[in-house]
Amino acid sequence: MSQQELEDYFIDFSKKLTLWASPEVIIAWSKFRNNANNDSTDTLSNVDNIYRAMRKDLGNSNKGLNNKAIINLYLNEQV
Repeated sequence: MSQQELEDYFIDFSKKLTLWASPEVIIAWSKFRNNANNDSTDTLSNVDNIYRAMRKDLGNSNKGLNNKAIINLYLNEQV
């Protein structure tokens, strides 16, 4: 994916969130976007927080899911 395609994706995704997502999802997305350029070690935690907020928005429980439990489903090594 080119840099331009990635930027276009983020812009489109952000527009959709503005209309459809709960405040918690928007806040989690905003935090991720603000920290994404900082080589932050919190990036994976921020993505996990987006997933958690989306699950909650859809009415799913996050009870019993440890920190980074969701993002670890996509990674080969546990972080």
